[in-house]
Amino acid sequence: MSTLKEKSIGKRSSDNSSRLKTLSTSSSHSVVQKNSGVENTGMAGAITDIQTTLHNINNRLDRLETVNKNLEEIKNDIYARDGLDHRLKTLADEAHGIDSDVHTVKEENVRLRLELDLLKSVVMRMDKKITDMDKEIISLKSRSMRDNVLVHNFPYAPNEDLTTAVPIAIKEQLGIDVEFVRIHRNGMRRGSDSRPVSITGKLQNRSAKDAILKAQKAKKALGTRLPFHITAQEPIPVVEDRKRLYDISESFRKDNQQTRVVKDKLILPSGEEYEDVVPTMKNSDVLKFDADTLSQLNTVETFSTPEVEREGNVMFATGAKTYSASDVETVYRKVCCDPKSASAHHRILVYRFRDERDGKIRQNYHDDGEYGAGRRLLKYMTDNEITNSTIVITKHDSGRYIGYQRFQILEDLVCDIENELDS
Repeated sequence: MSTLKEKSIGKRSSDNSSRLKTLSTSSSHSVVQKNSGVENTGMAGAITDIQTTLHNINNRLDRLETVNKNLEEIKNDIYARDGLDHRLKTLADEAHGIDSDVHTVKEENVRLRLELDLLKSVVMRMDKKITDMDKEIISLKSRSMRDNVLVHNFPYAPNEDLTTAVPIAIKEQLGIDVEFVRIHRNGMRRGSDSRPVSITGKLQNRSAKDAILKAQKAKKALGTRLPFHITAQEPIPVVEDRKRLYDISESFRKDNQQTRVVKDKLILPSGEEYEDVVPTMKNSDVLKFDADTLSQLNTVETFSTPEVEREGNVMFATGAKTYSASDVETVYRKVCCDPKSASAHHRILVYRFRDERDGKIRQNYHDDGEYGAGRRLLKYMTDNEITNSTIVITKHDSGRYIGYQRFQILEDLVCDIENELDS
């Protein structure tokens, strides 16, 4: 309908223009004839006005024709093959396809989220099982070692026969008769100037073990110096955990608080069991973090050293300035969330900070299976008066033992990260 109306308007405009032009011409001839006979200046002015009006009407008709032409062009732009209408329909079809894809992606996202939650649950369950298995293994080792003793600093002798020499020495120094089922040194001699390698012996009579330790304690109370030292053999994790508890107990003693170590527990003056302010973190703990927690941890500023590689063993340090236990835990959490550290064999935590509340130094460490490392690194920080710092050493094991040089590497990493923090 709009097209028919536009054509009708155009035709009427053309007819009117023709009539007006004819009228203008005939009027001109008539006026000329009359003016030739009659001098009437008023009539001439009226005709001039009519001609001006007709000229203006013609201009407007021309503009209407231009508008009509423009409307035709706009109509073609809208309804042509590649016009706006066609493009809008194409966009509508594409939007429908995108909406379908978004719906599919949402469904896949829901499915992936369910699978991820399931995997998290499986990993947490496996982590708990591994923890329980580790405890069972340590318990089995403890029971298998209950008849064993370790003899430290026992001097070497040419062609030594430990089965005979050790019982004789124990009889002479402690006055106790003992016999061993098996006895041997725990490795080769490192050099003529080195300390003797310790000796492991399995006693025939279990009661002799308690008698030896009791007699040795009595000698020590009297101030008697023995040429060797005997301890009960226990699994390394048990020994190292007890050493750490004794270190913590010593820090309490410096604050005039008397504590006592009972097996694998530290008992406070109040009778309560000591709990670490910053507990050891497992992978199952990391998997419990939600998106908001992870986002907040990513905002924490830390510094890392380049990786150091020895015999396939890879180590690097990550650290930050910390002034409270909360700061320490935040840095520790961030490192444990990092994929490179989450997959590592060991994440050794060591920290020292001066408590702003009372001005006292708070310090501790977690070996995470790299026994002896945390204690040594804490001593290094103490000797060098490093405070208000938290450092986590990430260590990937290759299975090839690199001996005591690893401790020097770890100390160098602590030095590097501390220099970075102080710069």
